[in-house]
This record gives sequence, structure tokens and C-alpha cells, in this order.
Amino acid sequence: MVAYVAKTFYICAVKLSCTKMKWSELRRIAEKNGWYLVRHGGGHDVYAHADKNYQIEIERHGSKEVKTGIYYKLKKQIGF
Repeated sequence: MVAYVAKTFYICAVKLSCTKMKWSELRRIAEKNGWYLVRHGGGHDVYAHADKNYQIEIERHGSKEVKTGIYYKLKKQIGF
């Protein structure tokens, strides 16, 4: 019984770490938080913020989902 509870908890923990955000949603959140488009790159758009001393790159894959590692990196940089 204890092993079953541990497996159930593990599955829930994995589900919580998954993101279901699309690139277009991430772009909108960045723009609402004060990020503005600087330039278009090859497959990325480069954004800057008046209060930050770095730029971020957001991919131009509108309807595709953002992978988990990239999501958390950009979430930290954007500040939401």
C-alpha cells in the first residue's frame, strides 16, 4: 500500500512540472510585463526591457508548446 501511494505521489509531481504553454502565450505575457520587440532574428524574436540589462529570445513557433526547461528559464528572466 505504501509503494502505491509513493508511485501516485510521484506521478502527480511529474504532472505538476509539465507546462502547457504555447509560444504565443509566452510572448503575450512578456509584452504585458514590459518587454518590447527589438528585432526579428532567424527563428527568434529578440525582446528587451527598460529595467533589465539583458535581452531575451522568444521563438517564433506560435502554436507549439514551450519545452519545460526553456519555459522555466524564460519565466525567471521575464519575471512572472
